[in-house]
Amino acid sequence: MTATYKNSQKKNYQHSKTTKENSGPLVVLDSTLGVSKSGSDVTDWEDQTVNGYDCEQTTSSDRPSEVLDATLGVNVISFNGSNEMLNFVKAMPLNKGDFTVLFLHKPNNLDRGVLMGDFGKTNPYNINFELYTIPSGSLRHYFANNPNVVSPTGEFVANQWQIYGAMREGDNFSVFNQSNTLTTVNDPTPANIADNVNQSFGLGRDSRDAQAFDGYMHQVWIFKRALPDVERKDRIIEMIELGKIVPTDYFFAIEPSLPETIIPNGDDVYDGVAISEVNDLSGNDYNIDSQSATVEPTWDEDALNGKGAMLFDGTNDFLERVSSSPSIQGASTFVIVYKSTDVQSGTSGIFSSRRSPINDTFEIGYTSNKLDLKLRSSTGANLIYPIESVASTDTHVVLVTMDGVDNVTIYLDGVFISSNTVATGFNPLYSSFMVGTNRFTTGYFEGYVAPIQIFDRVLNVAEIGALHTTLMNEYNIN
Repeated sequence: MTATYKNSQKKNYQHSKTTKENSGPLVVLDSTLGVSKSGSDVTDWEDQTVNGYDCEQTTSSDRPSEVLDATLGVNVISFNGSNEMLNFVKAMPLNKGDFTVLFLHKPNNLDRGVLMGDFGKTNPYNINFELYTIPSGSLRHYFANNPNVVSPTGEFVANQWQIYGAMREGDNFSVFNQSNTLTTVNDPTPANIADNVNQSFGLGRDSRDAQAFDGYMHQVWIFKRALPDVERKDRIIEMIELGKIVPTDYFFAIEPSLPETIIPNGDDVYDGVAISEVNDLSGNDYNIDSQSATVEPTWDEDALNGKGAMLFDGTNDFLERVSSSPSIQGASTFVIVYKSTDVQSGTSGIFSSRRSPINDTFEIGYTSNKLDLKLRSSTGANLIYPIESVASTDTHVVLVTMDGVDNVTIYLDGVFISSNTVATGFNPLYSSFMVGTNRFTTGYFEGYVAPIQIFDRVLNVAEIGALHTTLMNEYNIN
């Protein structure tokens, strides 16, 4: 899912998810293409569509700069948060009708910063159209004197590549990020928009010179239509890939969809083969294996949306890490994709980790047919937090963060489930851990397990949103 650019002929841009039924982008700005400079200062940023919405800055002291971003390995546009901005060279037709705007950007701080605004027209509010971030970590879309759309607190973070999206559809105005969750406000007086909004737009600063953006831009995509949910998700995933937002600094990770990570009980990997070992992808060499041929799960090459997964029989199948491995002491994030093939009985486990003989425990498994998180500490505390509200045989992705102090947060399929205050001392990974059974090997999971990812830090909101969006797309989770 990549964007294809043909820069030998300026303004010839094709997008992999544009179909003949849907018009393509109105504007595409890509920091790796069409950037003209005076020294390191950007004088022009060329639109890569045929529409000619280039940006420029004729005042030398107000020019942003081009810098190399170490994370992405490409050049990006840097704005100083004071006076630097770029102006579109011709009027932007966003004063009437539907539109969608997406930014791939990295703010240096959580100060208010205008990513895009219109300029040059006076009205009682001075500003007509702005897309900006505010110190609470929210995204804000301000249009004339009507809607003022603000996303939930904490929707963006500093020093992280992330997505800012804004959309108008009919009388509804929305903001969204890499999680593709819309925060929407209905405009009570849409007729005022055409009168109040100037069509002269710029990037990086508002017309009052007071709310400049301090950070970096890599991609700016503008559409003269509201993107439907499926296409909007596809565009977001493309930006996620371009921004490398999905984290890969695993402490432990298995990916059963990759046949090369499966070590079979036999000579070859094939559909239905018994699995004797699965290789850890983190580089830490925490491989998991079966303890005998009688408890080996099998590999199903098309189990979940055409992707391979491990199939556990619910009777005695499980995999285990028995060699000593470092436990995570402190902050962590745990992610797993799973699908139950039957209503689970008893207290079966999908993933369990424990420290013996104290039996401190982290376990994701079933109680009374519903998935929950179980925590047990050496003090004797036994905590159970529900994950599923009803029994389900659908494919799911569960994500748990532990801040290493006193908080455990749970998400299911990208939806926040709960945030819980707990005592210190709980960890998601102890020196012994198992997949397919509970901590006592007395309750076995019947179903599929796909990726398991563990990080020795709490992922930030941008990474969590990107990870959810990507996994839910890969495994067709609605």
